Amino acid sequence: MMTVAEFARQEGCTPKTIYQRLNRVKPFYPEGLTEKKGGKLYITAVGASALTIWVKEGNTGVKPFNPILTEGLNPVKPLESDEVEEIAHLRAQNKLLMEELGREREHSRTQADRLADLADQLAELTRNQQVLLGAEQTRTNPALLPIDAKRIEAEPKKGFLARLFHRK
Repeated sequence: MMTVAEFARQEGCTPKTIYQRLNRVKPFYPEGLTEKKGGKLYITAVGASALTIWVKEGNTGVKPFNPILTEGLNPVKPLESDEVEEIAHLRAQNKLLMEELGREREHSRTQADRLADLADQLAELTRNQQVLLGAEQTRTNPALLPIDAKRIEAEPKKGFLARLFHRK
């Protein structure tokens, strides 16, 4: 056991920094980081290791390794052969589904392009229809004809000689 000041000198920082680290580490440890004797705060061996690990982990707020809490926990067991086979099967199935998804997306893109082309053709046909309707109306509606064309249509048609010898 050593005092906070001694531990700070050992770590190369101030006692205030050690107190701040203790406050950050305390929620992860039930007890046993420090002991108070005669008005002085002493850091125990567990506290020293916890603070050292806390500093080694970059003081990022990540839960430090706690040997007290991890005792009795089972280590990760290796996968069994049937689990490995199932993983391989699922990966193969995932690969097939991703390929099918790619084909479906390509089909959707071609259909969207085709639809856009058809919409452009429809717009062009509609414009042409409007132009033809306008031309038809000007030919059939006498109110829309030019003035010279109205006068020509209003006069009775005469032959060439009649027009030549009958002057007004």
